[in-house]
Amino acid sequence: MAIIFWVAGGWALFYAGLRVIASALRQLAGERGRQFLARFTGTPLSSFLTGFLLTVALQSSSAVTVMLVGLAEAGLVDLKQVVGVVLGSNVGTSLAVQLFTLPPELILWPALLLSGLFSAWRGPGRRISASLSRLMGGGALLFLGLQILEQTFTFWGEGTRVTAWLERAGGSPWEQMAVGAAVTGLLQSSGLVIGTLIALVRSGAISGPAGVCLMLGSNVGTCVTALLAGLSAGTAVGRRSAWANLLVNVAAVALILPVLDPFTAFALSSSSDPGRALANAHFFFNLGTGLLLLPCTGQLARLLEVMLR
Repeated sequence: MAIIFWVAGGWALFYAGLRVIASALRQLAGERGRQFLARFTGTPLSSFLTGFLLTVALQSSSAVTVMLVGLAEAGLVDLKQVVGVVLGSNVGTSLAVQLFTLPPELILWPALLLSGLFSAWRGPGRRISASLSRLMGGGALLFLGLQILEQTFTFWGEGTRVTAWLERAGGSPWEQMAVGAAVTGLLQSSGLVIGTLIALVRSGAISGPAGVCLMLGSNVGTCVTALLAGLSAGTAVGRRSAWANLLVNVAAVALILPVLDPFTAFALSSSSDPGRALANAHFFFNLGTGLLLLPCTGQLARLLEVMLR
């Protein structure tokens, strides 16, 4: 029972950190994010790069997707541009995942110190300083939660019965992907799920291949936020923009399935640290499938128009 409380506490701190970071970055970016998105999406490549850069800046692919729905309804971007931005946004998310693999103790205390210094600043630019203080404080919360999760899962994984249960849960790759999608859809935070998977793989509670399959499922489950945004869309183009996220991510998983075993072996051999290897798998998957699907943005847009009339 105590382990459940430790896991819940770690999740709460990690999730709170993610939300504080996203809020602080959105505050720093302000309306400029929407203007940037509307202005620099003229070609599939520029749409891809815009989605990538904006997601790195905001640290939230969901925020970018919700922006897209609004811009599409206003007629500022078309469906082809939306697909390109979603592909780039997926790659931007992967860079944030790389941060989760840094040693928590390396980030935690410097982030707390910087948060205090920015908070105490009373000179010019106090508004920016306050946002930077929240950004650093959110980072400290995130890495404290990640440290708690890693230590808890290490202790949890020492019981062979627990480890065996985790390995059997969703035994086939298809079932593991379904579990990853369902959990991410329920929690509405792919960052929380990927951070947890990194902690589980590092602790030895689950294997690398199982982590990769759960991660692929998580990429599909994260589309729930966009679909919920689409429910409130008043136009067909707004609903299609919301569904574009799901179509792109399902197509990406379909592309990787025929080469899942060699892809998994390659990605897991990229680092001796199992957590970083899983983060690399997330990056390789999103970058590779994004580049493969980028020339097909027109076809994907037409498919959405046929599916959602």
